[in-house]
Amino acid sequence: ATTRKRTHAPTNATPSPSHTGFHWETPENLPSSLHSLFTTAFRDLDDAGLFLYDAVQPGGKKLSRTFVTRTLVGVPGSTYRYLGLLLFSHPWCDVDDDGDACAASPKKRKFGTDGGGGTQGDGDDRGRTLVKMGYDASAVTGLLAMGDANRSLIARSKDVLEEKVATDVPDGLVGSAEYSITLVNRMEPSTLKKDLRAENIHGMGKTSVSWHSDSGLQDFSTIGVYHSLKELREESHPAAAGKLPSSKRTPWRVALRVSGESETPALSVPLPSGCLYYLLDDFNHKHEHAVLAGSDLLRYSSTHRVAKENKGSWQYIRDKCEKVLSSPLALNKNSFIECDTPLKRREALKQVKLQQELLTEVEYEWLRQWYIQGQLHADLHLYWHKPIQKLTSFFHQLEQLSILVLNTLKHAGTIKNTFDNNGPASEDIFDAMIDAFEERLRLSKKWNERLKDRIYTILPERERPIDCVFFKNGGENVSRDLLKGIDNLRKWRREVVEMKYGPMKKYGTPVSKNQFWQLFFILIFQQTKSFQYLNKTIITNCVTFLFLVSWILSMKQCCCHGFRNSPTSHTLNGRSLSSTIPASVGARSNSMTRVLSNPAWRSYEASIDSCKKLNNDSTSRSSIPVLNTFTSCDHNTVQLRDITNEQKTIENTPFTFPPPPLSAPTGPQTYQLRSPREWMEWIGVEGAYTVLRCERRRIPPKNNNSSSNTTSSSSSQWKVAGFDFHMKRLYTSYRRSIDDSAPASLQIAERQSRIVIDTLLSQYERTALSGSSSGVGDDSDNVDCRSIVMLTVLWTPRDDDKSGSGTGIRVRGHASVIAASPMSSSSSSIDYPAAVTAALALHPPLSTDDSRQQEDLPNRYSHDFESKLSSWCQRRRPIERAFKPSGISEVLLLRPCRRSPAGEDDYELLEGLTSNLFFVDDRGTVSTAPWGVLKGYVRDLIIECGETMTGKRWNVEERATLLSRLGKKKGGIKRVFATSSVRLIVPIERIVIVNEEGGVEREVWAQEALGGREEEEVWKELYREILERGVDEWLLQ
Repeated sequence: ATTRKRTHAPTNATPSPSHTGFHWETPENLPSSLHSLFTTAFRDLDDAGLFLYDAVQPGGKKLSRTFVTRTLVGVPGSTYRYLGLLLFSHPWCDVDDDGDACAASPKKRKFGTDGGGGTQGDGDDRGRTLVKMGYDASAVTGLLAMGDANRSLIARSKDVLEEKVATDVPDGLVGSAEYSITLVNRMEPSTLKKDLRAENIHGMGKTSVSWHSDSGLQDFSTIGVYHSLKELREESHPAAAGKLPSSKRTPWRVALRVSGESETPALSVPLPSGCLYYLLDDFNHKHEHAVLAGSDLLRYSSTHRVAKENKGSWQYIRDKCEKVLSSPLALNKNSFIECDTPLKRREALKQVKLQQELLTEVEYEWLRQWYIQGQLHADLHLYWHKPIQKLTSFFHQLEQLSILVLNTLKHAGTIKNTFDNNGPASEDIFDAMIDAFEERLRLSKKWNERLKDRIYTILPERERPIDCVFFKNGGENVSRDLLKGIDNLRKWRREVVEMKYGPMKKYGTPVSKNQFWQLFFILIFQQTKSFQYLNKTIITNCVTFLFLVSWILSMKQCCCHGFRNSPTSHTLNGRSLSSTIPASVGARSNSMTRVLSNPAWRSYEASIDSCKKLNNDSTSRSSIPVLNTFTSCDHNTVQLRDITNEQKTIENTPFTFPPPPLSAPTGPQTYQLRSPREWMEWIGVEGAYTVLRCERRRIPPKNNNSSSNTTSSSSSQWKVAGFDFHMKRLYTSYRRSIDDSAPASLQIAERQSRIVIDTLLSQYERTALSGSSSGVGDDSDNVDCRSIVMLTVLWTPRDDDKSGSGTGIRVRGHASVIAASPMSSSSSSIDYPAAVTAALALHPPLSTDDSRQQEDLPNRYSHDFESKLSSWCQRRRPIERAFKPSGISEVLLLRPCRRSPAGEDDYELLEGLTSNLFFVDDRGTVSTAPWGVLKGYVRDLIIECGETMTGKRWNVEERATLLSRLGKKKGGIKRVFATSSVRLIVPIERIVIVNEEGGVEREVWAQEALGGREEEEVWKELYREILERGVDEWLLQ
C-alpha cells in the first residue's frame, strides 16, 4: 500500500511490523452459533428502532450529526463518552430493582466481570425484567442475543491474546478483554449517503467514520469488532439497490495508520461479511483507524470495548451520591455551625468540596447529557428512566445542602467565635464555594453556546433538547443565578476578612489622616490589651508601645505614600494579557529571559522573616542592607532589600552532577544576586518557585480644559499574568516535592506571597520606575510608557517557627526589570519577537552509541516533572555549559525512546530548559508533549485557544513529537516555537547540534519560507489571541 492513490490490499495480506497488533479471523473460522447470535442481534435491534443519529461536538467546537446510526449495549448502567456526548447503554441482560445485573447468588457482582451481565435464569424467564420496563419483543431478543455473543467473544479474544501477545509481553501482563460495552453501528453505503466526506490525506475514498483512536477505555485493553454486510432491500431503497455494475462496486474497508507520523504507509483492509477483527493490547494507543464506505451494501458492526471500571456507570454515581448525602454534614443541619475545633472545620471544608464537586458532576455530566439528546432518545432508553429520576432527587438534595452552606456564610457575622478563627466561616469555605460556582459558570457558558448551535433548528422536534430547568431561556437563567451567587460570596467573604483584619482598601485610594489615626489608636488599644497579660511591668508596656509606634509609622508610609498616583493600581490577569502590553521583550537577547543591565533599574528582594543565616555558611543575608521593614495586616514581618549590585561568593551547593565532561566546576562560585536564577542558587535551599510577568503601563496626564493650565495627574496599572495559575502550581509543587505540609500552612504561605508581591511592586512604583529617585527618564509624567518586571516567588522550608506566623514555609520574592520603554503611538500595532536558534541536548554525532551519555544528562522527566523546583536552576548548569554557547537562545531536552518493533532508536522532543515547545506540521496541527514536561501558563493558554477560538485553520493536540520528524519533507515539522510566562511566545528558526568547541556540528532543522498565509501566521495568531484576552482585577488582602 502506498501513501497516495493506493490499491486495495488482498484480504489475506499481512500487515507490516508497524501494524502489529491488528488481527482478524475469517468467517469460515468462526462457529455458526456466533454468526447466528450477531445476525439476530443486528436484525432485531434494527426492527426495534434502537439505532439513532447523534449530535456530537468534535474538538469542543460546532456540533455535527454523525453519518451513521448506532446504539450502545452493555452491562446495565454503563455509559460511553464520544466526542462530547454521553451515550447511555441498553442492558444486555436482566436487571434488579436497583438497576444492577441479575446475579446467580445474592452477592452482587463487580462491574463488567460477568461479561454478559450475570446468570439469566432458566428458559422463558430470560428478559422478563426488560419486558417489564417496556422493551418490546424484538428489542429484548436483540439485546439478549448481543449479551450472549459478547460472552462468546470474550472467550475467543482471550485465546487470541494468549497466542499472539502474551509470549511477547513480560510476565504475561497483557491488557484485558473482559468487554463491558459494545457500540453497534448501522452504516449506509455511499450510494445512499451522498454527504460522506472523502479521505484526502491518503486518497482512500469516502469515510463513514473518520480517523480516530477509541478513548475512555482501560489501558492496553483489546477491542473486538464483528463486521457484517447486508444487501439493500429494493422496496426500501429502490434508488440504490442493484444499480451498480460489479466493476464499479467498492467494498467496505477498515483503514489503519500509525499515530503522529506519516512515514509508515496507511493500510486499507477490505474484510468479507462475517469477519471478526481485533485491535490487540496497545494497538489502539499507537494507531488510528477509520471505516471506508462501500458503494452498495449495508454494514452492521459491533465494536466490543472494555470501559474503565468504577467511572461513568450508574452504580458509580449512585454510590457516590449516597455516600456524600449520608455524611454528618448532610444529615445534621446544625453540624456545620458546630465546627468549634480545627478537626471539625477541616472535615466541614472537605465535605463542602465533595458536595460541590458532586453537584457539578450530576448536573453537567449526567442530567444535562440526558436532556439534551431529546425525547425520542428518552423514550427508547427505558432502563434509564428510574436512574434519571433518582439522580434528579440527588441533585435537589445537594442543592438544599448548598443553600444551607450559603445561608450559614451569609450570616457568618452573627455566629459565635467566627472571627477568632474558631468558627466555620473561614476564608477556605468561601474560596471552596467561589471556586465551585465559577466552575459551574464556566461549564454553563459552554452549554449555553452548545444550545445555540444551528443544528438544533434543523433536527426533528423529538430529537431536540428536552425543555427543562437547565435549558430555560437558553440556559441564561442558570448563568445569571451563578453570577449573583459569586458576587454574594465575595461580598460576604470581604465582610468576614474585614472583621478579622480590619478594612481592606484597594490600592490607589489614599488613606486620609483621620482614617490613619483612627486605625492607629484602634491597633494601640488592641495590642496593649493583648500584652497586658504577658508583660505586667510598666517598662515592658512602654517598649511594646514604642515598637507599635514605629510599626504604624512604617505602615503609614506604605499606605499613604506608596500608590497616591495609582487610582486603579494592581490589575491581575487571571488568564491572559491585555492587547496594550508590549509584545517584544528582549527579543534579540541571547537567552529566553534576561535581566537588562540599565544601572537605573533596580533588583529587589522581599521576604517574610528572613533575618537568619542560611546553610550554616559565613555568608549571611544580614550582610545585605535592609531597605525597609514593615508589618503587614497579617502580622507578618516583611523585609525589603536592594540587591542590584550584590554579589556573593560561596562554595558549591551539594548537588549531584553527571560524570565528565559535564561535571560541575570546583572551587568557590560567585553569584550576581540581581539575577533571579543566581539568587535562588545562592540561597542553596531546595524549594518550589514560580516566575510571573508583571506589566506596568503608565499613562501621561491629559488636559481637562484647553483654556486653563489645569492638568490631571498621570495614572498607572500593574497587570500580573496568570496569578491564580502560578499560585496553584506553587502550592502543588511544594506539597508534592518539598513537604506535605498541612493545607492551612500552604494557604498562609499563599497569602504571604501576595504580601511579598505587593511589597515588590510597591517599591518599583515608588522608586525604580517613577523617576523620582532612579532617574529613569522614559517614565516621566509626560510619556506614555510601559515596563515589565520578572517577579520570582520562592517557598522554602523553615527550620523553626519563631516568627509566630503559624507556617513552616519561608516566603521570598525577587523582582527585576526586564524591559521599560515608551509605548508605540499605535496601540493596535504588535512588535512580534524575533526568531532564535535552539540547540539539541544531544551529543554529536546523532547515533545510538551515545545513548548512555544521553541518559546521564540532567532531565526533568525521570524526576517529578510536574513540580517547579529551584534545584533545577543548579541541575541544568551542565547542559548549559555543554550545549548553550554564544548565539544559542534555548536548549531542547529529549527523551530516548524506541518507536519500532525492529528496535530503531529515536528521541522524543519534550521541552526547553525554561520553556514549553510547540510544533506545527504541514497539516496545520499544533502539537506539544503531553507527558514528562513542566506544564506552563502560556502552554495552557494555547491549548485553551485551540478549544475556544473560532475561525482558525489549525488545531492543538497534546501529542509526542519525534526527532526523526524534523527532517522529513512529507509529514514533517514546518514551524517550531517556545512559550514561557515572561516571553509568551518565541519562534525558533533553527535547531542545531553543537560540538565540544561550542560551534555548530550540523543543522538538524530550519524553518522554510512558506507561501501560504495560513501556515505562516499560526504562532502569530496565537500571540495576538493571548495579548487580546481580558484581565481580571486583583484586590490584595
